[in-house]
Amino acid sequence: NSVAPIEAAGAPTETPTAEPEKSDKLIEVLYHPDPSASYNQRRGRWSGIYAIEFTPILPKQFQSPIDNRPFLDSFSGRKTTLSEVTVGTKCNLVIGGLTAELSYGQALIREDDNNKITRSLYLERQAVSLGYAMDKLLTEPYFAPYVRFQMYGFNYEETYGNEKRKGTISPSSATTIGILMQLNWIEKKLAYESLVNHDLNNTFLDIFATKQNPSGKSDEPNMETGFDVGAGIKLEF
Repeated sequence: NSVAPIEAAGAPTETPTAEPEKSDKLIEVLYHPDPSASYNQRRGRWSGIYAIEFTPILPKQFQSPIDNRPFLDSFSGRKTTLSEVTVGTKCNLVIGGLTAELSYGQALIREDDNNKITRSLYLERQAVSLGYAMDKLLTEPYFAPYVRFQMYGFNYEETYGNEKRKGTISPSSATTIGILMQLNWIEKKLAYESLVNHDLNNTFLDIFATKQNPSGKSDEPNMETGFDVGAGIKLEF
């Protein structure tokens, strides 16, 4: 005869437990840079650039497509202010920052001649540029010299009385040298809050001089200039 096992009252019964499943998945934890750290310590590999710039330009070699009159005579030697917006990216390296940027700008100048006939010239400028900024000289980029090389082109529209001419000027090159001056120290609390809430690393005052090399074919206006000095505000995120 078989004997059935007897369980003692109150004795716990053992139940098998399932082993936890093993996972090969890795979890990547990203840490936000310490806002109190210096710029050299907190900046990442890449930065975004946004800027607005104003440059009084004097294209001395420009001649009117309407009557072949030089720019200096048409507008009494006055400069016209080119207003530009720029977006770009910056690769942060040990030696400084390498930049790639796109720019778009507009300018307009008007003047009445001795016969009270109005002449106006409207310009649109597009440019792509590569540059190098020495923003690793100090722990904070209080001063950062830079150089920028551009390929630029213009669209133009000139009117003189009832006459009108418009067209596109073939691309040419330009060179810019400048210096960025950090403004964060002026209002440290605001700069800190902008970094924490909006990832705004730097606000710069940008002072520069740009020289446009001869542009256009023989039958096109020439937008060559000397070193025209301009200024702007540049943001780095």
